Amino acid sequence: MYDLKNMRNYNWNTVLSKCQLILIGWTLVLILSIVGCKNNSHTRGLLGGSHPPPPVRVGDPGGIPNIGNTCYMNSVLQIFKTFYPDSFEDALNNQNNTIPQVIQAGQALIDVIKDDQKAASKEEAKAFLDAIKIEKESLGLHWKDFRSHQDAQELLNQLSDRLNFPMATLQGFLTNPNTNEIRKLGPADHWSMLQVPLSGDSEETMQNLLDNALGEEDITDYKWNETDRKPTPVTKKKQLSNLNNLKNGMFPIHVKRFATAGGAPEGMPFSQSKIQAPITNSFNLVVIAEKCQSDSHEDISYTLAAFIEHIGSSPKNGHYVTYVKKGDKWTLYNDSKVTQVTAQEAEKAAEGAYLYFYKPAS
Repeated sequence: MYDLKNMRNYNWNTVLSKCQLILIGWTLVLILSIVGCKNNSHTRGLLGGSHPPPPVRVGDPGGIPNIGNTCYMNSVLQIFKTFYPDSFEDALNNQNNTIPQVIQAGQALIDVIKDDQKAASKEEAKAFLDAIKIEKESLGLHWKDFRSHQDAQELLNQLSDRLNFPMATLQGFLTNPNTNEIRKLGPADHWSMLQVPLSGDSEETMQNLLDNALGEEDITDYKWNETDRKPTPVTKKKQLSNLNNLKNGMFPIHVKRFATAGGAPEGMPFSQSKIQAPITNSFNLVVIAEKCQSDSHEDISYTLAAFIEHIGSSPKNGHYVTYVKKGDKWTLYNDSKVTQVTAQEAEKAAEGAYLYFYKPAS
């Protein structure tokens, strides 16, 4: 039985004060818990919570994971990382850039893989791919299905254009053999990557391909003057200029291995094929003086610094890899796998490449 007398004499004010303190304490704990659910930075730290885990990096340092037919993208990013590492950063400072998300995601990925310090994560690769999808119209890409096989050259060319890479020019000329008069043939072709035709399946040297692309052509049905009754046989010549304007001195060449047929206006079914002709002796290249306008009027010698190879029999499928020369050694970038290869292995692989990157010979 309770002692009512003692209970009446007890100091109930003290009891109430202690209860109030306990209630206030539990109220504060509840408030902090609720705030912690909404703010996972500062408050979670106070309550002992953890931050999001760091990205998982799988593969060799410098590599980029393939997240579904993205070898074309990975091979292009290896070229940017090696020869144009500041291109995205420079574009970030340009208020007129039209592909801000591509630029931001590209710079973030380049920061990770530069100097082969770290491997990119799937999340970082996906961020760049998602940016391309979002801004594909601004990039000038008309790809409908990003899950299918795409062309590395097309992505490289459009990125170079939107990042405002400086251009060289290719100008055609006509020469009148009777008067030695020279006339420009139409406007100059401005390019950041020179396109070189490839035909047939027989072996060709890179030097021959370049010389043929810049070669002379006899035209027999050209009227030098509108009032001429008879055509005047003339010689068509081509000449490069402003090679020193090219981004970081690099001289990129696109050998046109992928051929198309049919479609409009032929009215035949559209088809694509790949020219398998091997290209030999690609490690060195010379632009002869008469084919290039320059102050020195001398031949310009180049050495191969990198190339992108398409492995496969058709443009619709296959696999892209990038080879880069660092010092005297060659490195193969095959998505997330990065390996050293011999010069002989690189030279053999270069026979099947279609994008070549030359730098001035030292």
